[in-house]
Amino acid sequence: MKTKLYLDKKTVFLFLGVPFLCLIFMTILGVKNKGLVIQNEANKYLAELPQKYASKVDSIFDPEAASITDTKTNKLGLESFVLDNQIHRELVIIKESPGSIELNQDFKNGFNLEIFPDNKISGNKSSLKEKVNILPTLYKYNGKEYALFSIELPLINIDKLKVSYTPRANKKQGWERIFNKAFKELKFNASALNQAKDNLTNRSKPNIYYPLAKKLFDDFDIKYLEHRYDIKGDSLFEIAESFESFLKKNTLASLIVKTPRAFFSSIESNRNIESSLYSIKGENFQEIESLVKQLNDNEIENVIDLKKIAAYYSILSFLSDGCTNLELRLILSDNTGLLEPIFVDSNSLGKAYRHLQKPILHNANFLQEYLENLKNLSELDITSNVINSTDIINTIYSINAYDVRNPFSLNYLELNQYKIKKNLLQSTMIKPRLISIDKNKVVISVQNISHYPVTIVGLNHKQKKEIVNINPSITLLENQLDTIQIELPRSFENLFVSKKKKATGFLLHKHIYELFVSFRPMAGDKNLYASIIPYQEQEEVSSDLFRDKSLINNHEHIVVKEAEKLITFRKDSIVINEPLIVPEGYTFRLRPGMVVDIVKGGKIISYSPLRFIGNKKKGIKIYSSDKKGQGLLVLSAEKESTLNYVVFDELSNPKHGSWSVTGAITFYESPVKLTNTIFSNNHSEDALNIVRTNFRINRCEINNTQSDAFDGDFVKGRVTNSIFNNLGNDAIDVSGSDITVKSVSIKNAGDKGLSAGEDSIMTIIDTEVDNSEIAVAGKDLSRVTVDNIKMSNTKLGITAFQKKPEFGPSSIIVKGIQTNNIETDYLIESSSTLFVDGKKIETTQNVKDRMYGVEFGRSSAETRNVSQ
Repeated sequence: MKTKLYLDKKTVFLFLGVPFLCLIFMTILGVKNKGLVIQNEANKYLAELPQKYASKVDSIFDPEAASITDTKTNKLGLESFVLDNQIHRELVIIKESPGSIELNQDFKNGFNLEIFPDNKISGNKSSLKEKVNILPTLYKYNGKEYALFSIELPLINIDKLKVSYTPRANKKQGWERIFNKAFKELKFNASALNQAKDNLTNRSKPNIYYPLAKKLFDDFDIKYLEHRYDIKGDSLFEIAESFESFLKKNTLASLIVKTPRAFFSSIESNRNIESSLYSIKGENFQEIESLVKQLNDNEIENVIDLKKIAAYYSILSFLSDGCTNLELRLILSDNTGLLEPIFVDSNSLGKAYRHLQKPILHNANFLQEYLENLKNLSELDITSNVINSTDIINTIYSINAYDVRNPFSLNYLELNQYKIKKNLLQSTMIKPRLISIDKNKVVISVQNISHYPVTIVGLNHKQKKEIVNINPSITLLENQLDTIQIELPRSFENLFVSKKKKATGFLLHKHIYELFVSFRPMAGDKNLYASIIPYQEQEEVSSDLFRDKSLINNHEHIVVKEAEKLITFRKDSIVINEPLIVPEGYTFRLRPGMVVDIVKGGKIISYSPLRFIGNKKKGIKIYSSDKKGQGLLVLSAEKESTLNYVVFDELSNPKHGSWSVTGAITFYESPVKLTNTIFSNNHSEDALNIVRTNFRINRCEINNTQSDAFDGDFVKGRVTNSIFNNLGNDAIDVSGSDITVKSVSIKNAGDKGLSAGEDSIMTIIDTEVDNSEIAVAGKDLSRVTVDNIKMSNTKLGITAFQKKPEFGPSSIIVKGIQTNNIETDYLIESSSTLFVDGKKIETTQNVKDRMYGVEFGRSSAETRNVSQ
């Protein structure tokens, strides 16, 4: 985060903290800054306060702390301290048991910061002032909850620091702290710098990360242009010999690769390398010309030192992403006879970036070296590597002393290390899809969607029990797709038990989510797991539903506009009596007033996003006049689908052979926005099923469902201003999801009005549940926050429990509740928690055994097979 500081009338800049670093680490841990703090009990799902902060918390409330002067009454409960080692200096402001209003409103005004440097630094004689707006991060420690604000400070000698908070206009009390003995004195020895003694003129601003870069280049024997420094008055300049002078002095020639990615792509595809991609400079250039002519994928290791190229790009990825797009300069090594890199441009170091770029080469030896170097750099102890080098730390101090606009940020480098780790082990690396399965074998297609090779190891049950070990294992390169047939052991069927049927055996719709492909990334040393996407044909039938591209052309009224990449119908009234498959790469559009009648087992499966836009006067209707029409599946469409003023009526779930989905309308890995849309009279387990994507539902209605209304699996989104009425089972049921439900009315739900399961986060605001079995249920590590709910004519108000052994208890926090005619207000399992308006509700035993049609609710099996 860049923040401006003011030096009297002169403007200087300073990096003040990287609070978003903490937020990203919190995201890794699955922590959400949601919920209310009740009776000072910390949310157990928050991350633990890091040790570097925790060691200070127990002492910061000591009023006799010598380094702190409290100049105003501390009614806000804010405390602060400074962390200061030789290369990292951080001001921390901390609030114990913060309330939601404080976090969301009070501290939006920001903190006032004033730094008083000592007079030894001629360029920093006055105070540096700034208004700092930073976001807090929530932690837990010793049973309490803390909000922490972090501000990174410059590595300069500081006499005094003042931080204060000016509250909003309607507040009376402010807060202020002064630190005057909290900073270590830094020893600056500018005379020890490698100062220029000649008359070179190409001066530039010193780069504070270059001293560390040089050390890393030395470790890998990578050459670079030596930089020197020049002090002129109050300023420090960096001076480097020009690259042309370096070549001339050393009688060298250089291959200058202008666009490295295109250059290496030509080599790997055995294409002629276009002359526009490179140039050659310097003496004795004929030898380099000869090497370029023999460059191809088979010869690259005999021409270019891939080990040093791998080290070069891994260092640049650690220190900046800006350098990886620059020209690559290669010189001929006397020792190896190979072309090796030389670093020439320090200005690119320290450039912030969002993601690590794809590797520059796909050569197996290069990738192995590159990934190993990245892994080591992501685990590098930066502090010890800097502090243990006198040259590095002296240069860093001197640069920062002369120019506070250019601080050395440990947080920035640690953030880069985090990005590297996340890139090496992406959350999704492979995409396995089910093709067919029977008692003897399973056939899947697997695509590697990561940047690095992965090895497919086997098939597992619930990520724990190995079913089959693939021997020999199968390695997939970046973006490679392969079909894998796995023979199943006789014991396969015994892994799947149906307690209700008291029998064993694999049931596709129920057990497919328990199968995982185990794989090992090239950058990892342990197996990872990916669930199998079930939406492909499971057995051979008369037509291959997912591979027959002619299916779209079977419909005479289909119009394909290639120029616009648009698919639509010619007529406003259409009958579909067979599968309609919409391929990827298009937009499937319906106009206002269109009516689509799906009959005789017809169905729509789209790999492209939908644009069904009706209006208040002319809506769009998709229905089944014979009640035998199947619904709509949108599968792996990258762009968001948009539906407005659409009615879905009398549809069942799409199925083909033994393949099926549970929802009459399903969006799988396909983001969607639904507005003014109605789902009625479905004949399926779910009226609407959204899986592994983001969504928005606003002003929609789901009514007269056979079973569940909206089922969300691993989704993130909002349901607002919507109505759910006359439902066979649950109104809103999510698992592994993050969902907000606001201004929603639920009436006549056969089971649960709102149900959060499998580590979900559900926020409920201004919502009503009426005449239903259960109003709100939290299961299996889910966290539910309720702000104003009305429950009436309901058998059970709120319940929280653990349903599945692989998960844990749940927690529910309610603020603002109205009840009327509730048979049992609360049913909370002993390990779960419920707070209602600050009061902890008593718990009980065996809640799970009393649910699902025993005392409360309705079993899904009861509604799944009901025919309407």
